[in-house]
Amino acid sequence: MGELVVLLGCRQSSLPMTYLGLPLRAEFKDRAIWNPILEKIERRLASWKHLYLSKGGKVTLLKSTLSTLPTYYLSLFSIPVDIANRIDKLQWDFLWGGIDESHKFNLVTWAHVCGPLKFGGLGVRNLRKFNQALLSKWLWRYGTETNHLWRRGRWCTKEVTVAYGVSVWRTIRQGWPAFFKSIIFKVGNGNRIKLWHQLWCGGCTLREAFSELYSCSCNKDSYLADVMSFPNQRLHWDLRFYREPQDWEMEQFDIFWNLIHSMTFTSEGHDKLCWKLTKNKGFKVSEYYLSLFLTPDYLFPWKSMWRSKIPSRVAFFS
Repeated sequence: MGELVVLLGCRQSSLPMTYLGLPLRAEFKDRAIWNPILEKIERRLASWKHLYLSKGGKVTLLKSTLSTLPTYYLSLFSIPVDIANRIDKLQWDFLWGGIDESHKFNLVTWAHVCGPLKFGGLGVRNLRKFNQALLSKWLWRYGTETNHLWRRGRWCTKEVTVAYGVSVWRTIRQGWPAFFKSIIFKVGNGNRIKLWHQLWCGGCTLREAFSELYSCSCNKDSYLADVMSFPNQRLHWDLRFYREPQDWEMEQFDIFWNLIHSMTFTSEGHDKLCWKLTKNKGFKVSEYYLSLFLTPDYLFPWKSMWRSKIPSRVAFFS
């Protein structure tokens, strides 16, 4: 080994180690891997800056700190709750603290501070929601980069139950139920899309829209390719049910058949994953992050407040 080190002009190290800013061979749930991030945030949010910054200046510094320091880690690791709480506490003390170390009262809740500007918040990123949005990019890439090398490992679409080998993916996969609501499938040959369980027509899955029909369907787990054919270049559906519809179910049957017959397919090409929020532009972390917040019932005039010539130290109190 020593001869190779001399020959290659490199140094010898042992695992665990850091490579390209990320820990190798370290437990992804180990709190110690977040220590460098915590130390950097503490240095950036040093208490002496309280003397020179207004509230608007502090908010600007909080945004720039979160944008540059933990994003790299948040894009791969799920942040532990206690680490997220500690970072929030550091930011809370920085924002509301004064010159001395005495207790200061906060003007609004921290959840309001972390709300998006367009929803009336101050735009400081919510760590847990931002972490969820960044990890969801892997779910999007898994569905779109079907031929890439990284996808050929022990990654899978089903819920992970094994103990070893896919720990990081198991955590990422936990965000699938929420992510699933923001995607829609564009039908090609129908080999990847399940008839009842995935969104490919309408505003929700057929199972959710027609639960009574699903209960008596013989094709509960069928893919579209199993139930559709194109004799004479015309779409034909081969759907089977256990029984004939009752009188009170006839209206649902009619709506169901009209819906699926209104779709036009060619059975050419592969099925594609589309981003529901912006179908033509694809997945964006920023858009998914905003979708994780509850939309308020009122319209907040955030553009006139934050994009005007009003100083940030004044807009902060608006």
